[in-house]
Amino acid sequence: MRKRDRLAIAAAALLVCTCVARASWAQPLVVNGGFETPEVPFGSDGQFTSIPGWDLCSGPSIEIQNHCCGSPFEGQQFVEMDSSASSAICQTIPVVPGRQYQLRFAYSPRPGFGLDENAVDVFWYGQKVTQVNADGTGLSDTDWHVFEFIVTATGPSAVLEFADAGISDGVGGYIDAVSVLPASPTPSLGGGGLAIVGLALLGFGFARLVRVTRR
Repeated sequence: MRKRDRLAIAAAALLVCTCVARASWAQPLVVNGGFETPEVPFGSDGQFTSIPGWDLCSGPSIEIQNHCCGSPFEGQQFVEMDSSASSAICQTIPVVPGRQYQLRFAYSPRPGFGLDENAVDVFWYGQKVTQVNADGTGLSDTDWHVFEFIVTATGPSAVLEFADAGISDGVGGYIDAVSVLPASPTPSLGGGGLAIVGLALLGFGFARLVRVTRR
C-alpha cells in the first residue's frame, strides 16, 4: 500500500472516530422531551396522570395538546402546564455528579391569555432555575422562545420539574422540546476514548503493514 493511500485511510478513520465521539456524548438524557407520546388526535388535547418519561408531581393531570389551542414548536404535540388546574411535571435524569449540563426548552404563552395565566417555574434538584412568562393576549397562535441554562449535577439523579406558576384556572403556559445534554464532551470509551483507541489500533495496523511490506 502506498504512503498516500495510508494517509487517506488514516484521515478517514480519524473523521469516523471523531463523529462517534461526538455522537456518544450528545445523546439526549430527557425521555419524551417533545411530548410526542402518547399520541393525541389532531386538533384535540389529552389528560394523563403519567406519560412516558414524565411523572405528575402535582395537580390533576398532564395535558398534552396537538394543534388544539396553538401550534407546537416542533413535532406535533406539546404540554400545557395548567391542565384543569395548576399542575407540575417532573422527570428523574441520570447524570454524573459535578458535571455541568445544558438545559434547553421552548416556551410559549397560551394565545389569548395574559401574564397572570402563563407563568411557568423551572426547577433542577428542587431549586428554581428560572420563571418564564409572556403575555399572550394579542396572539392568534403560539409564540415560541427557546431558553438555555447551564446547570450542575450534585448527585447521580437530577430531578427536572416544570410547574405552573399562574392562576389555577385551566389555562397556562406551553412547554416543548425539552433537552438536557452535557455542557461539553468528556472522554469515555464510548466517545473520545473510542477515538483514541481507534487511532492507536490504526497506528498498530500501519506499523505491521510497513514491516510486512519491507520483508
